[in-house]
Amino acid sequence: MPPEILRDLFEQNKKTSRKGTTGEEGTGFGMPLVKAFLDQYKAKISVESKCVDTYPNGHGTVFTITFFAANQEEIKHAS
Repeated sequence: MPPEILRDLFEQNKKTSRKGTTGEEGTGFGMPLVKAFLDQYKAKISVESKCVDTYPNGHGTVFTITFFAANQEEIKHAS
């Protein structure tokens, strides 16, 4: 994911849509909605991405979502 898209990924008023790796179209609405939903639960989302232009053999994006259990211990899930 290019840095300029990554920077604005969760912003509602920024266009972050682009063609996917197999040419699929996006709207750019998904990640701001995810962020808004997670904010309601006081969860965190972070993203790390290596752009194909810079890392042709090791590119990809990892999203990490952190929820807090009732006892406030972190529960992480990365995909």
